[in-house]
Amino acid sequence: MASGFDSLLLITQVFCPTDSDTIGFLVDIPTTVTPDDSEWRSRRQMAEDWRRRVSGAGLRVLPTIFVPSSDANNRDLPTFCVQDGESLDLVVALQRCTVIIAMTKFSATAPLLRFLHDRPLIRGASMPGVIPAMQDTALSADLAVIRKRTDKLRTILNEGDFADVEFDTGDKVTFDLRFRSNALADDGNLSSGNEHFRFTNLPCGEAFIVPYEGEIPGEPSLTQGIIPMNHGAAVVRLFVEGGKIVSFHTEEPCGLDLIRYFEEDPARCHVAEFGLGCNPRAVVRGIVLEDEKAGFHWAFGRNDHFLDGHNGPTNFLKPSNVVHRDVVYAEGSPIGVDSILIRSKDASIPVIRNNQYVCF
Repeated sequence: MASGFDSLLLITQVFCPTDSDTIGFLVDIPTTVTPDDSEWRSRRQMAEDWRRRVSGAGLRVLPTIFVPSSDANNRDLPTFCVQDGESLDLVVALQRCTVIIAMTKFSATAPLLRFLHDRPLIRGASMPGVIPAMQDTALSADLAVIRKRTDKLRTILNEGDFADVEFDTGDKVTFDLRFRSNALADDGNLSSGNEHFRFTNLPCGEAFIVPYEGEIPGEPSLTQGIIPMNHGAAVVRLFVEGGKIVSFHTEEPCGLDLIRYFEEDPARCHVAEFGLGCNPRAVVRGIVLEDEKAGFHWAFGRNDHFLDGHNGPTNFLKPSNVVHRDVVYAEGSPIGVDSILIRSKDASIPVIRNNQYVCF
């Protein structure tokens, strides 16, 4: 366990568990498609360390729920799991919990959010790609500071009509925020009495919103512009119109793989999320779970697990294509942002300049 970090304290601050709560840890295990690695093994050990710490404090904790890897971020989870040596239906295992903590290689955020949608007595946290080193950085952040920041950013997003982003590459894009008032603050407050939000990422610390998708007849989405995306040694420029990626450009051959990835399924080209990470201890280390808490990010693909999101698994050509992927532009990322301005008919609010927040 990292020096100075206490998993029990974090879980207590986030979930405020009581004697009536039952905590379950969900981990994914390797498959023939995705073999094991040392980072994955350390994550499973981290989950066991957390489980033992919480159990030792007298809280009710179930045996770990092991599920075969979904092999892709935010793809639907397998229908079965193994718990305490017994094979059983995953839904049955999860419904025994009032608190679910998923420490997985691939993100289970979307399927778990859908699972919680009709189960108001269950709350949870998703930690895809978490590594022990995060216990010294973003997982140790002051939740009071995070909650103050996310609340302000949520208000700014809810009151905005457009978000203008200028990247340090000189490219520009505008995200359409009209007809939206459901921005969420991922602030790590999942007490049983909090009806506003029952699911979080850990580490937490972002405000995010689904851009307007053009679902109102006669009102097309005005999300448009050019988004530069790093792919290995390549920069691929994504040309966006009407809330969708419609064409691409790259000068590096290795960028063609990313283009083919988008062209393989039009549902991947859906602009799914606009997010502002604001965890003061988050660092960019190449793991999206923490990277996205360090600054601006957007996502493509699935977003039916969010309020106002309309792009779900049935829109993809096949289940194995389903994805929700965040792309981060923060201090330390290959591409950053020169500025972000949130506009409405009444005001224009500068939010970020040169990768740094100017609204706090």
